[in-house]
Amino acid sequence: MNDIFIKKKWNEEDIAFYIHFKNDVAIRQIEIYPNEIRYLSESNPFYKDSKLCDQSLETLDFEKNDFIDEIEFETVWNNKKDDGNLY
Repeated sequence: MNDIFIKKKWNEEDIAFYIHFKNDVAIRQIEIYPNEIRYLSESNPFYKDSKLCDQSLETLDFEKNDFIDEIEFETVWNNKKDDGNLY
């Protein structure tokens, strides 16, 4: 299985995205807003107006510095509270 981890900042909206792809399909996603953090997964693909990425990794345009290691992704993912959506 091929696991790829992405971190992308959307400066215009002040949002950071972390996405975990397995075999080119997004299986987990974190969206960090100024006052909220949203956690999405295959079992929870929607929250408010957020949706788990439904595009293949190969169709998206990421730069070399957007790729992160699993430890960085898991550190953010594992910091969620019991409600799964807010710090």
